[in-house]
Order: sequence, then C-alpha cells, then structure tokens
Amino acid sequence: MASIAFQWPEPALEGNAFRVLARLLGIEGDPKHHANELRSWLRPALAKLGPSRITQSLMELGATICLPSPKCLGCPVADQCEAKKLDAMDRIPPAIKRRKPMESELWLVAVEAEGFWLLHEPAQKGLLAGLWKWPAIEISSSVEENIAADSSLPYASLELRSWPGWTQIYTHRRELVNPFHLRLEQRFESPGGCHWIPGNELNQLALGKRDQRLRELITTTGTTPLHGPAATSLLSHIKRDAIHVG
Repeated sequence: MASIAFQWPEPALEGNAFRVLARLLGIEGDPKHHANELRSWLRPALAKLGPSRITQSLMELGATICLPSPKCLGCPVADQCEAKKLDAMDRIPPAIKRRKPMESELWLVAVEAEGFWLLHEPAQKGLLAGLWKWPAIEISSSVEENIAADSSLPYASLELRSWPGWTQIYTHRRELVNPFHLRLEQRFESPGGCHWIPGNELNQLALGKRDQRLRELITTTGTTPLHGPAATSLLSHIKRDAIHVG
C-alpha cells in the first residue's frame, strides 16, 4: 500500500475501510460503488494528517470496533457517524449476499511420454494467469457414460497411477480433485492449448497450488500401477476432452 510503505496520500480501500467510511458518511447501498468518490474525499485528509497513520487507523477501527455488529460505545468518532445518528448501523453498509461456491469433480492428470510432460499453457488473464496447468477433465454423467477405449493404443503401452484425492477451495468454487499419473511409450499430438514440456524443465514451471500438489505427488509411489482399459479410457478423454479448469 503506497500510503503505508511510501507515505503517499493514496487511499487504500479494503473491506474494513469501506465499512467505516460507509457508516461515517451515511452511504446507502454498496460503498464499493462509490470507491472513486471516497478516494477523492480521503486524499486531503491523508495529506494533512499522515497517509500511513490515517490508513492504518481506518483499518484498525474496522477490524476492532466498527465491526459488522459495531461496538459504538468505544468508537472515537461515534459523535460524527451519520449511520449512528440515523440508527442505521445494521443496514449501512448492507450485508453482501455471497454466492454459494460452484462445486465440481475432476480428473487432474500428469501425462508423461518419452521424458516429456503434457501441460496447458498459461492463461493471459484471470485469477491464475501466468500459471501452467495439468490437463483436467470435469467429471459429468456424460463423461462417465461414454468412456470409450482408444483402440489405436495397445493396453501394454499404458501405465496409470493414482493417489487419494482432495478438495481444492477457491473463492468462487470447490473442486474435488482426483490425481493421476499416466505414462505412455510415445507422445501423441497435443490437444489445443497444451504443450509437451521436457522433463528437466518441469520443476521450473510456475504452477498453482492444485497443480503443484500433483507435481509433488508424481515423485511418490502412489497406488499400485494399473494397466489396461482404465488407463486407455482416461487417455482417450484427455486427447478428446481435456479442458482448462481454473
């Protein structure tokens, strides 16, 4: 934060600060919709009274006194608070209804062949921009009902390992992750957005926490390797249905 680190009169607005300012100024509705006006209102105070001191005071006030259920008796600015004058502390600011996180189940697969690993290239924007990802397939009834072996690959050329799954939690979704390692004798043409990465470069790639966990797992034993239709079916879906998740 520029106001704390460099003493610049540049407001730092986060959840606690928005709540304090909304009550202090009597702002109806979501105060985040008034972010630009609040920054303009705060800048002169920061410049006059000290950027770091005012910024930290706002945050501390919101974290200890001006809580969702406020402790107005101990508030040093209670006599200037518009929400208190209106007896509207319970509705200013309004409670934000958070959407229930989306839930999904997926196969996360480390595919290895000829000393190379198959990974999705990084996205250019979004929460996980710049991070490489393992191929992932969201499990649905249609996927489960349409598992078809790829007859062009002999079962003997496939080896499949797995580990206990886990739940990966993000702000907007929850993923039940089923991790696999699929080893092939030969590479195939990579699906769109995927690339074969040399094994000696794998540990240098930037991965998200979910994908880092699988990278760590492939160095461990896992379950007893499986051969046959299970591995072939999984490969068939990777070649046809591998998607970018996250």
